[in-house]
Amino acid sequence: MTERPAHFVQTSGDVFLPTSNAQSRWGTDHLNGPAVVGLAARTIEDRFGLDEFMPARLTVDLFRAARGVPTTVTARVVRDGRRVRNSECELIQDGVAVARATLVQY
Repeated sequence: MTERPAHFVQTSGDVFLPTSNAQSRWGTDHLNGPAVVGLAARTIEDRFGLDEFMPARLTVDLFRAARGVPTTVTARVVRDGRRVRNSECELIQDGVAVARATLVQY
């Protein structure tokens, strides 16, 4: 299997640093949308994914342009039921939320 280039590297527990692969074509200090969505989805899956639940919907709101700076992720379970599980992740840069993802699993 060929190793794919990473969009982010984890520098500490909840902090990720964007690589040049995450750079947008809009500007040298902007990140592309798929890289931002991928970080949010990976965070939610790593922290709250369970074998007995299937992802049903992932919604990501991009509040502002993400930049090439350290990015902190926070995540939490919103609802942990027997049949439906909801969780969310927020990506924060310089103390401001740049994106929020919500995952519904059943």
